[in-house]
Amino acid sequence: MFASQASAVTLFSDNFNRTPDEDPIAGTWAIVTSAQNVQILSNAVTGSTTNERGAAYEATAIADNQWAQATLTLITFGEGGIILRASAVAETYYSCRASPGNGVYEYQIYKIVAGSYTAIGNSAGTAWVDGDVIRCEIVNYDISIYRNGVLVLTANDGGSSIASGKAGMDFGASNAIGDFALDDFSSGDFTTGGSPSRRRGGVVMFQ
Repeated sequence: MFASQASAVTLFSDNFNRTPDEDPIAGTWAIVTSAQNVQILSNAVTGSTTNERGAAYEATAIADNQWAQATLTLITFGEGGIILRASAVAETYYSCRASPGNGVYEYQIYKIVAGSYTAIGNSAGTAWVDGDVIRCEIVNYDISIYRNGVLVLTANDGGSSIASGKAGMDFGASNAIGDFALDDFSSGDFTTGGSPSRRRGGVVMFQ
């Protein structure tokens, strides 16, 4: 846990250490409507196919201003990351994605409404590696990506399209199943868990 997160209340966490593997992911997780399945494979989560748009949300009640994070593992190709305000009845959510560097931006923020993707922020950077932690936060319609506790990208949804929903994970296309996986997921909100993050000396601090 980052020192910056000590004052935050975590509403849900999952280390995905299950036997046998789950395809699709089960428990309090649900696949986003119209999205491809995601699965637990070797104690981490990855897409069930090599196609785009595998996504799942977790059912714990969470306020509209929310955050979630996960650890990247076994990444060789593709992209994926955190979703916030995911709908239970449509393929609608905000997505904060990381890429290991395969000719696309390393940091990406998307808005997906009824399956239609809109890029609302992206930035080049150094390639993500195994063990990096991606954290996504949304407050009102301001969305931020943190990498290992350092702010790397912010964007605002001027259309104010998605007001509420659940936290979870999504995965883009890959060469092979397991090319991009996430582990040690946690999520919370800023009503229950304190104030949004801010940077101080390169480290995320809670106000």
